[in-house]
Amino acid sequence: MLRRQRQIRVQVHKLMDAGLFAMAFWLAHQLRAVWKFEFFWERPEIQPFQEYLWMLAIIAPISPLLLGMQGFYDRPLLAARSQTA
Repeated sequence: MLRRQRQIRVQVHKLMDAGLFAMAFWLAHQLRAVWKFEFFWERPEIQPFQEYLWMLAIIAPISPLLLGMQGFYDRPLLAARSQTA
């Protein structure tokens, strides 16, 4: 019973992680497009986000796979904080 609950929780966390990666990608685009940081050099204009949607279709499904390959979802239930970090 607990194993099934853990599997469901891991699946939910994978979906949330994919959403976080997608949101981070969108936020990075917004920061660069709206707030024009020109500290060291002049940056060219950035394309609208619709031009980068194909990358979002790659980033969202790949991010949980990469985290899984790194062992991010294989932690024990009661792990030490140092091991979690």
